[in-house]
Amino acid sequence: NYFFHLIWMIYYEQINDLEKSEDHADLLIKNLESRPDILGEIKYRYMGELNNIIAILCQNKKMKKAKEAMSKLLKIQDWQLNNTEKNILANCITLAYSNLLNGFRIIKQQEEGLKIATQAEIFLNNNIVYPYNKSALHFNLSTTYLSLGNYKQAHIWNTLLLNEPIEQYSEDGHALSRLFNIIIHY
Repeated sequence: NYFFHLIWMIYYEQINDLEKSEDHADLLIKNLESRPDILGEIKYRYMGELNNIIAILCQNKKMKKAKEAMSKLLKIQDWQLNNTEKNILANCITLAYSNLLNGFRIIKQQEEGLKIATQAEIFLNNNIVYPYNKSALHFNLSTTYLSLGNYKQAHIWNTLLLNEPIEQYSEDGHALSRLFNIIIHY
């Protein structure tokens, strides 16, 4: 049942039918949550699937449901996790924050985006994550603050991004950061 929904979720996401992808992601998570006997053994899958549904929900502009999924993801921090699982969780949370920032920026709910940005900053300062995920969050924090007109904060996050090795994120992201730098300074 898990793999059935996983395959269909991926298929529908690939053909850009995000409603059906969301349906299968939701069923996949419900399937995992209904099986506490195996959930303890495959925590990393549950973390990943919550992260996936947050991305899908943000693309579908269903931010209330995305925040509910984020709450579930954040609650996993209270579980008994080994170091590998803690690392996976930190990276899933980082990506989820990036997706939430994008989602709120797209639907122009700046105040909600600001709340998420503040939470993301605190999380990023207290956790170690993969450089690529960290760069993605730096980029999304920079664009969020730029869209809010908070150029000082946008400059801080954009400078962090520009000071990272280009290998940590795409060349497009680096080019956009340079453009943001010009906008921020004028």
